[in-house]
Formats: sequence, structure tokens, C-alpha cells
Amino acid sequence: MVIAIILAGVAKQRPLNTNVYLVYGGTLGWQLLVILLTYRFPTIFTMVHAPLISIGYWFNCLIQFLSPVSYVAVMQTTLGLEFFLICGLVLNFCWYITSIVLILNLALGIVMLFAKFQIEDVGVVAQYVMTTLFIIYAMYLNESSNKNEFIRLIQNEKMNKELQSLLMNLPNPMLLFDQENNQVVLGNIELNKLLSINDEQDKQLINLRMTSQIFQPYNNYIEGLGDSDRPSDQCLNIE
Repeated sequence: MVIAIILAGVAKQRPLNTNVYLVYGGTLGWQLLVILLTYRFPTIFTMVHAPLISIGYWFNCLIQFLSPVSYVAVMQTTLGLEFFLICGLVLNFCWYITSIVLILNLALGIVMLFAKFQIEDVGVVAQYVMTTLFIIYAMYLNESSNKNEFIRLIQNEKMNKELQSLLMNLPNPMLLFDQENNQVVLGNIELNKLLSINDEQDKQLINLRMTSQIFQPYNNYIEGLGDSDRPSDQCLNIE
């Protein structure tokens, strides 16, 4: 946006003075500083990246305040507000912190309409307010959805670890076998003892033992293949 305004000044489509150029430089410098700090210290600045970027609207209003009144200036003020609302939505990490800056931007935009451009149209003000509130609501929903998804991922990971721990510590030998890919998925501790395999060794060793028909002597003890009347604690379960 700043570059577009500078190009308009270079094309002599709008007058520019030294103060305006200084504000342009400050705007670019501020945004580059925030981006670099977030890149260098992501743990600290990620949460406040969106509100710090959105503060750039204050520079935009200052530029319009120093510029002559025109319909282009009104459009720039409105477009600037919408642009930084989108920045807040896309870069948001903490919706209530970002919302504070967006509400301040809204108040500043309305002040510019009244004080600088002498626009007191209720419809325009209502559009400013409703757009800002909608963006804040969208930020809340998006952040809430992301947090819920993250919690589900953590819960699934924890459940998988607990299930694997349970299977590994079963008192009977147990083997999980993927019939579609024809490979071992999991063998518990008792199975490793039965096959004289260390727990640290790869599952490929179990695959190798299976291809060498090492289980053939145990077929009569494998549940579903041998005698169904045999006690379950003497069975080798293959799933």
C-alpha cells in the first residue's frame, strides 16, 4: 500500500511533501522491523505479530491527515482499514490481543472520517463497525478451531502411546501383522523373548523369521489354528 502511494506521488498524481515521505519511511521501517523480530525471536513475537503489523494503519491515517482532502484520501483511509483487518485475521495468533488493536484502528478510522473528511454518514460508520466486528469474530472462531484440533492431536498421540505400551506389556506373546502389506506392525516383549530378539532390534527381523517359517512348529498353539479347547494362556496370538 505504501509503495502504491509512493508510485502515485512519483507519477505526480498527488502532491507529496517531506513530512509525508518521512511517514512513508517510518511505515516501511516499522513493518520490516516487526517481520525481522518475529523471524529472529518467534517465541516472543509470534503472539503479537498481528497487532504490531496492524498498528501500521496509524501511519496510514497520519499520511492522509498530512495530505490534502480528496476522494482518493478517503478511499485510502477505508482501504487501509480493510487491509489491516485482513492482516489481523491472517496473522492472528491471540485473538483478544489483536482485537484491541483492530478496535483502536476502527476508532481512529471513524475519527478521520469525522475530523478530516467531514463525513458523518451513519451507513459508512456502520460498515466500518460491522466489518471490524466480523473480522474479530472470524479470528475467534479460527483460533478456537485450531486449538481444538491441536488438543485432539495431542490426545490421539497420548492414546496411541498408551495403547502401544499396553500391547507391549501383555503377558502373552502378541503380533500385529499387516496382511495387506505383508509385514509386521508390532511385536510385544514376550514375542521378542520367544523369538530370541532384542527389543531394540528392528521389526524387519521378525519379518525375516516369519518368511523362514519359524512359526510353523507353533501352529498348533496359535489361536484359531490349533485346538480351540487349549487354555488361552498357552496360545500365541497373531493379529
